[in-house]
Amino acid sequence: MIAKKIPMRNVRLSSFADLVTYLSSSQGIHNRVGKIALHNFQVENVDFAVQDVLRVQDYNKSTKADKTYHLLVSFANGENLSDEQLAQIEQSMVEALGYGEHQRISVVHRDTDNLHFHVAINKIHPQKKTVHEPYRDFKVLGEQCRKFEIALGLQRVERGRGNRTGIDMEEMSGLESLLGWIRRNVADGLREAQSWEQLHQMVLENGLELKQRGNGLVLGAGEVWVKASSVSREFSKAKLEQKLGAYRPPPVDLAVPPVKAQYEKKPYSRTDTSRLYATYQAERNKTERRRREQLEDLLYERDRDIRSIQAKYEFRIRLAKLGGRRNRTVLRILSSQRRLELQSRRSQYRWQCRSVYQQHKQQTWADWLQQQAAAGNAEALQALRDRGKQAVYRGNQFQGREEGSGLAAMRVDTVTKKGTVVYEQDGYTIRDAGQTLHLADVPADPAVEKALRLAMAKYGRRLKVEGTQDFRQKVARIAAAADLDVEFTDPLLEQSFQQYKRRYIDVRSRTRSGLGAIDGVGGRDGIGSVDGAAGVKGDRIVFGERNDVRSRNGRVDGAVRAGAHTQLDDPGRVGVGAAPSSAEGGDGLRGVSERRLVRDPGRTQMLLSGHVSGHLEQSRAADHPAVRRAIHRAGSRLTAADVFQAVVGLVAKPGSKPPAFRRGYLQGLSALRSLFSPRPAVTFVPAQQVADPVQQYINEREEKRQKGFDIVHHRRYNATDAGRLIFNGIREVGGHPVGLFKPAHCDEVVVLGLSDYARRRLAKLKLGSEVTISKSGQVRISKGRNR
Repeated sequence: MIAKKIPMRNVRLSSFADLVTYLSSSQGIHNRVGKIALHNFQVENVDFAVQDVLRVQDYNKSTKADKTYHLLVSFANGENLSDEQLAQIEQSMVEALGYGEHQRISVVHRDTDNLHFHVAINKIHPQKKTVHEPYRDFKVLGEQCRKFEIALGLQRVERGRGNRTGIDMEEMSGLESLLGWIRRNVADGLREAQSWEQLHQMVLENGLELKQRGNGLVLGAGEVWVKASSVSREFSKAKLEQKLGAYRPPPVDLAVPPVKAQYEKKPYSRTDTSRLYATYQAERNKTERRRREQLEDLLYERDRDIRSIQAKYEFRIRLAKLGGRRNRTVLRILSSQRRLELQSRRSQYRWQCRSVYQQHKQQTWADWLQQQAAAGNAEALQALRDRGKQAVYRGNQFQGREEGSGLAAMRVDTVTKKGTVVYEQDGYTIRDAGQTLHLADVPADPAVEKALRLAMAKYGRRLKVEGTQDFRQKVARIAAAADLDVEFTDPLLEQSFQQYKRRYIDVRSRTRSGLGAIDGVGGRDGIGSVDGAAGVKGDRIVFGERNDVRSRNGRVDGAVRAGAHTQLDDPGRVGVGAAPSSAEGGDGLRGVSERRLVRDPGRTQMLLSGHVSGHLEQSRAADHPAVRRAIHRAGSRLTAADVFQAVVGLVAKPGSKPPAFRRGYLQGLSALRSLFSPRPAVTFVPAQQVADPVQQYINEREEKRQKGFDIVHHRRYNATDAGRLIFNGIREVGGHPVGLFKPAHCDEVVVLGLSDYARRRLAKLKLGSEVTISKSGQVRISKGRNR
């Protein structure tokens, strides 16, 4: 688990609106954006929340710091936490940083191999209008990570000093770095050296060189060098001198051994990717050549136009000079026009160059493999999966040894850099990591069936199923309902599958013999014909869609496939089916099979009496709002003319400027495509209404003082107490910290609510220390000596 602040290097470019737009945009990937939560807002819309944050940030004009805090929390590959657990982690970390009362928007991203979420925090307090900058936030985040790694059983991540630049480059580009190559191939041999001569000898055998630079040692060859301490702390100069004595350079007469291995900048993979890498290099060179040719053409056209502009104005200026002093104004105008025209042409050239670079952008090795894998290249997909070690996935999944290769006949949403293929169909996703098929925590029945068929195509008929007990039972039930030829490695799961299978065989036999249907028009019981057990298609039970066939005499053979297998969990009980009734607010006419059903093991299924009129009880009039016409008010319909008159006053004339409060909402026509892409649901988390801990503490102390205890008077801090006060301690009231302070001019105690940040700062002070508190209640610790 990793949590870190993503800093904005240029404060002037920091924008809360741009950050939220990036976080909440799907970027063409269906499963990229997960849950979006708004905290401490009075609105439930992301756009309105962003405008509210910008309004609050505009109040503070004195600060020169960045007004937005960007927090990123990421988890190890294979760890899949629920939204409730993510919300718990987010709340704890934000409160530890001192931003519990600040406005923030959190977004969960699931488009990579590592589940992660972003939090955009407004650093300006919504009431105090002061900016808050956490002290040593990296230490606070590290402590929070360790706490949740223990509590949730997450993978432990070592934190501290270390150079990860080379390792990060491998993850991003897919090419092996010198630092990673030394760690994997040379480090073990260097640990066995017992003298400086042996150490130099082993370094030379690997085509490297060890030499002193500054106060440390470096390893490398040619133009690529790394610090020896970045390979491992035991290779620092101080540690090596403790082990081998004072540093000695390699002797002049040292025999150069034959090179056994040498670093090459090539793809890092467990399999041979030379053919793929050669294709990648050829395409990269082709892209570079095209880009260079287009840039040369643009440069030639720019120089030609600039010469033409200069020649044109030189001629005009020469003519203007013939008029003497009277034409000085004309000369100034001509000079200004020439300067503006040259600036315009140079700006156009820069824009054209950026367009060329964007059109012919060079891809890294990992990005190119992703593109090829998404296009169906099985070799590129395998190369992605062989880059690093396979992750151990948790949760609901199918496992097996892959027999098929390539992509399934489903829509590929994205391919991650670890080779995980994310399929998307009908709103659900399936993650294919090669040896595992991973599903959501609570997958829908169609998703389970699709994943089950995909697993059989990839791994064969013998499958291993991991996950919750409900998921395993759902797999067994759906496999039996779909009559799949599958076998499970778990004996208990296989036993459940066989039990479900026998039940469905019994249902099929009853359906073929006609016991599951009763005449609805002239039948003995006067009830509509329903095959209540399951819909039947051919020789197998189907589900997930309606399978009704209505004949002339009013018989209905078949049932809602989605409810077919859900009623077979316990065939011996009496219960109510899951289909909603028309009396509960359904729209439109429905077949009899969609009504709520009651199951009796001794009889066929029948309609509930509360939802049936005419046969089981006296008929009554049905009332439903869907049959009424939409009217504006009683007695009058809303015509098209009325709508036009209501809207025409809201439309401004062409060319007019929008009001100031609406200018931030105008967008280009290109934004219309976002209207047709599904937007994730937004969870509104209002500010929590909790009891006032300050007043609770004051009431408790005053109650004891009234009983005769020797306690001084306590009261709430107010703006007139601003200035220097004496720190008198910290108390916890209902989990909320409050600070006690004594004014210098009177014998009483003022009580002030504290943030977690202020509590941590004050906890390091001795009682009786002097602090400064502003009118808004912000605590500042006095530093240094008063002069």
